[in-house]
Amino acid sequence: MPDHGAVAQATVEALKDWPIVILKLVGTADAAVRVGRHPGRWLRKHIGHSIDAGLCSCGGPRCHLSDCKANRLIGRHAITSKPDAEAWSPLVVRAANTDTGKIKIGQPLRCELVFAGAASISALPDLLKLLQGAPEAPPNEPSIQWNTIQYLSLDEDGEPRWRKARPEAVSSALLALDRITEPAIRSSRLVLTFLSSTPLGRRHETGLPNTDLALIVDRMGRSLGAWMGRTGHRGPRLPIDNLLRCAGACTLVADNTTVVRVTSALLGSSGSQDEEGPEEVPALLGSITFKGQFEGLMPMLRAVSYLGMGPGRQHGLGQVTVR
Repeated sequence: MPDHGAVAQATVEALKDWPIVILKLVGTADAAVRVGRHPGRWLRKHIGHSIDAGLCSCGGPRCHLSDCKANRLIGRHAITSKPDAEAWSPLVVRAANTDTGKIKIGQPLRCELVFAGAASISALPDLLKLLQGAPEAPPNEPSIQWNTIQYLSLDEDGEPRWRKARPEAVSSALLALDRITEPAIRSSRLVLTFLSSTPLGRRHETGLPNTDLALIVDRMGRSLGAWMGRTGHRGPRLPIDNLLRCAGACTLVADNTTVVRVTSALLGSSGSQDEEGPEEVPALLGSITFKGQFEGLMPMLRAVSYLGMGPGRQHGLGQVTVR
């Protein structure tokens, strides 16, 4: 077995100086609206349309130019009424606590947006000005007035705090992933809760997802590593082999997950659908409890609790809590 302290420190070094900004938005709609069972996808469509209408300079059917602010914020995508994006968008929508069903006029809409990488974060002042004004809504959708926009930061004592976001300061409002100590994780017992549908399969894999911790940690590490690379992070790589060894020594105590199916169109990845269109992809919801030694896994598990795991995060998939 590897030294857990050394694995944790190597993970911290890999996460260090990766630019991350987390925004919390609270708004109200000017008309009643029906949000489907995937509120993250509805929010991605609404916010993505506002960004395209106000910040895209590509002038064509696709947003793809590297200097386009819309591309820097949400990645390459087709400009359409549907929420389109590639798998490794620099944007994550955290919407597990967003109400579904019919949202009444004046009822608060809440979500969190995560932006990764220097290119994306450099465009945040323009995004804040857009959201604080009157952002254009998609066709046949109500307008949303975003009354509260805050960013998450760490105090000197490491405690996370929400602070009011201002356009002139938001691009420097970085969350130091190498310093986070919350949420608290017990050293010998771990509870993972998938708050939103979380696919674990890779392309061409068949069968149902299982609750083996080594598999889950492998998919966490793969998605974090790919995301770091796509957003230009130049730090050392995650110690994935030793993370898997730490996870492999843990045992399952309780499995309270449910397998649900989501459309592959939510994943946004190349090859996620065949010539006949999207297919149904199995994913997990619910909680799993493990026992073992978790010191070496703590930094990555904490980062995942803020960033999510797997493709489809820009549509609200893969939101995980740990304790």
